[in-house]
Amino acid sequence: MIYDYSDLVSFHRNTVYKNVSKHHRITRGAVGGALFGGAGAVVGAMTGGKDYRAVKKMSVSVYFKNGPEFEQKYVQFETKEDSWSYRTASSSASQLEGHLRFIINQNATPVQVVAAPDSRQQPQPENESKVENDTSDKESFDQLRELKKLLDEGVITQDDFDSKKKKILGI
Repeated sequence: MIYDYSDLVSFHRNTVYKNVSKHHRITRGAVGGALFGGAGAVVGAMTGGKDYRAVKKMSVSVYFKNGPEFEQKYVQFETKEDSWSYRTASSSASQLEGHLRFIINQNATPVQVVAAPDSRQQPQPENESKVENDTSDKESFDQLRELKKLLDEGVITQDDFDSKKKKILGI
């Protein structure tokens, strides 16, 4: 389904963790007992084991105006938190969150209305005007670069890109 990014309202990451303990006390006790007798059984049963944290589920929920919701799933089965697959999924989720944050900020930015020049206005000193234009141009270029990146990654459509570009450039 295709959503208009101007309808994007919010998002949040859903992560479900689980603490996992793996203790093979009976096996270790049996091996320790077989090798070293009663004392070996006690020592074998008391040693070893692993504790680690796992992620059972990770997704990003995206909310739109008028109620539609989308969930992008990244982890759907128990995965160790220090594994390559979890780190990759977490990085992808963070990247999506960055794009969504950018879009929400763009949606919140008021449209700049440029008025026709008024002959009664006092001309600005050239230094101030140049500084304002340089800052404005840099922000516009940064916004256009970010939009192009979103277009290239397939997060927004060509039509969305064109309309936002016109808005940024004041066309």
